[in-house]
Amino acid sequence: MPSYRTASVSTQTVQQVLQATGTIEPGAAATVTFPVSGTVASVRVAMGDPVRAGEVLATLDTTTLRSALASAQKDEGVRARFLGLGMEPVLDTPEEFAKIVKTQQEKDSALVKGLDLKTTQ
Repeated sequence: MPSYRTASVSTQTVQQVLQATGTIEPGAAATVTFPVSGTVASVRVAMGDPVRAGEVLATLDTTTLRSALASAQKDEGVRARFLGLGMEPVLDTPEEFAKIVKTQQEKDSALVKGLDLKTTQ
């Protein structure tokens, strides 16, 4: 014959604690790099923020780059190399230089996509 146990019903707060040791892995992650080395000037996102393709996540301090660009613009050897490549160096400001670099990167990117090339790290 089965045995039964009876108890009074009541409302109570129940607290349970689970302790475990392990590693937490992100669902998705990506490595972000700059095309040049330098000091990070600002980070525009925080850990866990959603981001979109093409969004600026961080910027570099361009002080050293601006100085190097100004020196390079005065160097006749650099000018001769540009002319040898069929390019006229008209880089009056770092912003103009950045615009030229960005335009070239866009052309290169379109070429890579058009040819369906795959890049490797």
